Amino acid sequence: MKNKFKTVVKLISPYKKKVIAIFVVFALTAIITIVIPLLSKDLMDKGFLDKQLATIITYTILIFILTFLHQFMELIKEYLRTDVKSKITNDLYKQAVDCLLKVKINRIEGSTLRIYNDLDIDIKSISSIADDSVFLS
Repeated sequence: MKNKFKTVVKLISPYKKKVIAIFVVFALTAIITIVIPLLSKDLMDKGFLDKQLATIITYTILIFILTFLHQFMELIKEYLRTDVKSKITNDLYKQAVDCLLKVKINRIEGSTLRIYNDLDIDIKSISSIADDSVFLS
């Protein structure tokens, strides 16, 4: 288990800044997700029930801005995640091709198509560490 974790860290380490940025944006969107319902509650209590038009307008604008900011941050987070995933996948393919080019033809057993298919499946499986379910989307 320890070796697998080290391998994953080694795979992600060139993209450390982007991964950290993804988690920071995730934390900020989580905070916004918590704040919006609280503002909606205050909008009802302090605005509509007390019939304060200025409070209604203020809270409505604030909720709108936070919702827009939340969606924009989600967009940034997804952009960063897909960038990291594509680069990890690309790096894995490059490493695999470099390794295959070093292997002598007479050492390869079985169909080359099967080898490439298995390689493709393995790379897709490994690169799934950058899927949206892993990055808490």
